[in-house]
Amino acid sequence: MYDFREVKQRPERKRPFIWLSVLLIILFTVSSSTNAQQKIQKDERLGVILSLGAPGFGQIYAGKTWRGIGIVFTEAICAGVVTGIAAERKVIVTDIEGDDYEVRTTKIKKLSNGEVAAVASAAVVGVGVYIWQLFDARKCVRNHNKAQGFDVGMTMMDNGRPGASLRLTF
Repeated sequence: MYDFREVKQRPERKRPFIWLSVLLIILFTVSSSTNAQQKIQKDERLGVILSLGAPGFGQIYAGKTWRGIGIVFTEAICAGVVTGIAAERKVIVTDIEGDDYEVRTTKIKKLSNGEVAAVASAAVVGVGVYIWQLFDARKCVRNHNKAQGFDVGMTMMDNGRPGASLRLTF
């Protein structure tokens, strides 16, 4: 018979989100500290790259801070649901003498229909929001630049070839 008292307890993994909080505070401070009199043109590619690496940060970069924070929390909730339900589970085992032991198992346990639906829904929403926010970051940066008086676009030149146009409003 297996003696469960010999099972070593694995220490709880701490999941510090301090770095994420500090980064959000820095981005919020940088985005809100711009002087209203100063016109700053922002790069669309940088907004998309920020959103690619950390969903919502492109929106924060473009000045849509609350939209970016909403995207961060939406992605965090979706990831939490998926990993929380599908992650390894704790099992309480009682031995012959009546002592309880906590054992972590990595055995694949069949999920109930509700759990499968929750994981699938959270995964679909998470991926959908992730893809949408990439396009939205670009749009937010474009709208920011237009509001600042920078209007960059494609146009046809006199010789019939495509070219870039830049309109500045003072």
